[in-house]
Amino acid sequence: MAHIRGKAWVFVFLGLCLLVGPVKAQTQEYIPLDSWVYPVLEELRIRGHSTGLFGAVKPYTRAEVIRALEEVGRGVDAGEIVLTKADQVLVQRLDQEFDKDSTLLDVEKKFTWRFRAFGQERLSATSKEKVSRVAAGANIGLHFDQRATFYDGFFIDQEMAKDPSYTGYLWRGMYGDFDAAYAQVALGPARMFAGRGKLLWGPGRNESLILSGNAPALDRVGLDVRVGEWGFSWFTAEFDPLKYYQRPDTNLIEERAKRFVTGHRLDVKISRSLELGATETFVYGGPGREFEPHYLNPLLLYHAVQMNDDSPGNTLLGFDGRWLVRPKWEVYGEVLIDDWQIEHKTPQDEEPSHWGTQVGLRTADPLGFKGSYAWVNYTRVNNWVYNVYQPYERYLFKGKSLGWSGSNDGDALELSGIKHLNRTWDVELTLSQRRHGEGRLDAAWPFVVQDKDTLVKRGFRSEPFPSGIVEKKQNGEVSLRWQPNADSWLELGAGVEGIRNEGNVKGSDRTSATARLVGRYQVDWLLR
Repeated sequence: MAHIRGKAWVFVFLGLCLLVGPVKAQTQEYIPLDSWVYPVLEELRIRGHSTGLFGAVKPYTRAEVIRALEEVGRGVDAGEIVLTKADQVLVQRLDQEFDKDSTLLDVEKKFTWRFRAFGQERLSATSKEKVSRVAAGANIGLHFDQRATFYDGFFIDQEMAKDPSYTGYLWRGMYGDFDAAYAQVALGPARMFAGRGKLLWGPGRNESLILSGNAPALDRVGLDVRVGEWGFSWFTAEFDPLKYYQRPDTNLIEERAKRFVTGHRLDVKISRSLELGATETFVYGGPGREFEPHYLNPLLLYHAVQMNDDSPGNTLLGFDGRWLVRPKWEVYGEVLIDDWQIEHKTPQDEEPSHWGTQVGLRTADPLGFKGSYAWVNYTRVNNWVYNVYQPYERYLFKGKSLGWSGSNDGDALELSGIKHLNRTWDVELTLSQRRHGEGRLDAAWPFVVQDKDTLVKRGFRSEPFPSGIVEKKQNGEVSLRWQPNADSWLELGAGVEGIRNEGNVKGSDRTSATARLVGRYQVDWLLR
């Protein structure tokens, strides 16, 4: 049945492609979340040039960014927008990246395709070791009948093979995977997606509390709708299964409990300076469970379905916003509610509320330093967030958190400032401090007992933050970046890192100087 359902999705998408009439070509290809394009778009917005993009829903398609740049260009031509020197640097960098794509919007073409390949090497050193990390990849995108895109991309990475959570195949010490492979079709204000790809829901740069850009790519189907100042997004996906063992007649038999996640999000632009969003995700699964129709409905409130239909799972709610309080100054924030205790009728209600928060400030030309940009961000996620009693309902995918990469029982304070020296050179200072307690996303859930006093004695309510022996990391770095064009860059960085209680081991401390050199080059062919 799963094989038949997979074929059905293919036929649905091919049918939609054939329904699309001859219109101007669109590049519905997503921009990878680790692209340098996103920080540049962010700074351009803070500098007062509204791009019309929803800032808390990524990735963007290339067509979306092209239209945003055209909007800025029309404002300049009409005399409504005056670009400063720093503004011009940002716009020129984006124009280089999207120059080839923009020509597609002015022609009627049935087929176009794009091929990219990249290579990257990172040399890093501390006072104790030297590491060389090689990565490479390639992708191809076929744009069919103007509004549909078929995309496939893979990468290999030498260092990722050392990740203890990686369970895949290693080839000569290299890690490889398909990081994106999808079909996408745009029909009016709606965009439908089926395949593999990353999601970022939240106002943070590449981190959020519910769907983070650092999480593994999901195999999913999804929908995005944009109507005026409103946006709606939905997806559903299958997680990696949880293995467990049964012992009939003393023989161990391996079984797999399927796991699923579904989520939706609503965004609204109150004004050009204020944007709000709300998110709900739901993880469910277990022995014998399959996709359930009510959790495939984008318009239902999943927590209400869970309560009314006695259909267990793990609900996460998120609320976020960003506000340009004055020219070149923006504040943003996000609140995650995993479990909030309202009633106190049973011993189980004495479980503490599980929540997380992220707040930040972005500013351009702070304190009169022309051509500079700075941001500060604080994130906190309490212990037991993302975790539940049933292991197959945890917010865990391929050994990693689908939300904040710091997992739970920790916080982080980050500060960054960048100075644009000219069109090709930047210098950046970054400072950070991270704390992580002994809590883990996959930690065994405390036993539920029927005595309130015993529950308190177990430490569920009186647990400090962060808990137990706290690992503390402090890092400072200065980096110089040269980017002569959109396809290549070179970055040199030097700094210092200090760690106390490494691995939550008391007295395991170290301090070391760090240095790194990273270079990347890609080829980009667009045929039409």
